[in-house]
Amino acid sequence: MMTALRVINDPPANGHLNMAVDESVIEANITNKAIPTLRFYSWKNPCLSIGCNQRITDIDLNSVFENKIDLVRRPTGGRAVLHENELTYSVTLPIAQETGSKISDSCKNIHTSISIAMMKIGLKPYTNEKNHPSRIMDPVCFSSPSYSELLIDGKKIVGSAQMRRLGYLLQHGSIPIKTNVSKLLSLFKVKHSSLDYSALTEGLDIGDEEKIEKLKFFIAGEISGMLKTTFYYGVYTEHEKELASELLLKKYKSDEWTKNRIYNNITGPGIRRQNANF
Repeated sequence: MMTALRVINDPPANGHLNMAVDESVIEANITNKAIPTLRFYSWKNPCLSIGCNQRITDIDLNSVFENKIDLVRRPTGGRAVLHENELTYSVTLPIAQETGSKISDSCKNIHTSISIAMMKIGLKPYTNEKNHPSRIMDPVCFSSPSYSELLIDGKKIVGSAQMRRLGYLLQHGSIPIKTNVSKLLSLFKVKHSSLDYSALTEGLDIGDEEKIEKLKFFIAGEISGMLKTTFYYGVYTEHEKELASELLLKKYKSDEWTKNRIYNNITGPGIRRQNANF
């Protein structure tokens, strides 16, 4: 049986720190200095996150600046997401029978847990069972659902991405509460009229902080149930805090990382990523 799942509820933070903390948790797990963790967080400022290997030329940097939006490159793959009014989750786990050894299985198992939690607050999500061809010309994450991602009324309502490193996985994802679609599309250079954005969601519009807290509680319960263990509310170790500070300064606030498509020479060897179309 897997050890207990640590659950952390973070206050709003900027995008660079959020990504640094996510990576610090998986690194601490790899070195046995932390345990499996489910983290909930939000964004102090609106932030556009781009996939680890996404082209910066996809992005209209002038529009990002004019709209006072932060820009960060994620450690995971996939396409760009505007994080503003949303619930964001990340989960760091050892790759085991409970999670599913295949990337597609572990993504689906985590999404299933989130789906059941959503049903408990009255939502009606369902799993996308179709594999969509890669939309190379489209840099927008929520424009199309990937296999096992969650939909409501044909709209993608959870966008996730996964990376794997030395026997552990980190999956994080965006659950939009309210989406400003026109603002999102203004941040890209692509000609939107040539693409189909019918799958873009306007968010869950839960409109109730109490429901969001219930959703977080139910997600924690379902993921710990999937792992056949319990969960408790915890805090970061000193090691994680120090590592996050180092990653923040040396990597995530670095123009070299943010503006260049750099794969292994910054993030290190032994990495596999799943573009679950975050």
